[in-house]
Amino acid sequence: MRINCKNYEAWLVGCIKKRTPDAIRILMDLLEAGLRNGQVSANDIADRDYAQPNVIGCTMRVIAKFGFRHTDDRIKTTAKKKHARRVDVWVLEHRWKAEVALAHMQHSILNYEPTGQMGLML
Repeated sequence: MRINCKNYEAWLVGCIKKRTPDAIRILMDLLEAGLRNGQVSANDIADRDYAQPNVIGCTMRVIAKFGFRHTDDRIKTTAKKKHARRVDVWVLEHRWKAEVALAHMQHSILNYEPTGQMGLML
């Protein structure tokens, strides 16, 4: 499938430009897990340590913009602090969106030059 890179890059920048660095890190971890497993949930990142773990919920809602579809499935959480909670499952529908977004974010981080502004510069 051929993608108009200029339009897609503008869309991608719009989706992530106001996210905190931790939210972008969480999003990248979720995209990697989703590409590996075909689905994703908060369990895929439950064992990682983030400076702002409170942004996981809002990052899960954004995952739909990157090729995932929310399902009615809920599974038991693996997080020790939240032993009774159930988490939503998201299924990968558009693999190319997740692949392009992840590659773009990784490229942006590798080529990042500090400008004095917070967040990821694209």
